[in-house]
Amino acid sequence: AQGCSAQALSPFLPCEQPMVKIAVVATSASSLKGHPTGLWLEELAAPYYIFKEAGFDVILASIAGGPVPIDAGSMSGAFFTKPAKRFMHDGAAFSELCHSKRLADILVSELDAIFFTGGHGVVVDYVGNSVVKSAIETLYGAGKVV
Repeated sequence: AQGCSAQALSPFLPCEQPMVKIAVVATSASSLKGHPTGLWLEELAAPYYIFKEAGFDVILASIAGGPVPIDAGSMSGAFFTKPAKRFMHDGAAFSELCHSKRLADILVSELDAIFFTGGHGVVVDYVGNSVVKSAIETLYGAGKVV
């Protein structure tokens, strides 16, 4: 396996596998037909922690980069789930969301996977977006996870 050449010399040396690099992409749209919207927080928070706890290098990205708008409905009542609450109280994670990378600025060919979050905002800026299309085609064409 790549990165494990020392393993052949000694079975007692640790074998370090390359870290899986994944971009988690969110909307940058804050309104849909005049109504406030944005990221549905649970759809980012739950996978974010699953990926992090699996040891993945997670890059939070959005269509425009910068702060990601959060749909207020996703932070109320039963919709404000345990992972969503955890995310909102996690200073490092929340900071990443406030300073998301612009999808167009990410070298997609260096990713192992890409995950697109949901929320009504995606209707505004995912559909017909050439950068989203190119990212999907690049990763899928390379046999990577979309």
